[in-house]
Amino acid sequence: MACQVYDLTGQMVAVGLPADEITATIGLLDLRQTCVACFNGPKGQTVSGAKAEVDELKKHFLGVYGKERLFGPGFVGHAELVGGQVHMASCTK
Repeated sequence: MACQVYDLTGQMVAVGLPADEITATIGLLDLRQTCVACFNGPKGQTVSGAKAEVDELKKHFLGVYGKERLFGPGFVGHAELVGGQVHMASCTK
């Protein structure tokens, strides 16, 4: 399996929505370094990616749903941070 490596500042957020809705929104916003990193439950996923992209996704969901759908500390926890690089094989398109 080939991994693509991105040099970025990472961030994560837990989103209280189904994974298919989050994934569709990531595609709609054309976020290429962001993905659902952990499936926590039917309506709770952890999203991880480039800080600017995660911020854009959060802004979108805040506009649609308000604060009640977003949780999280705002740092990368579901990606391996090594020397300033985040390995996110599942995020490549």
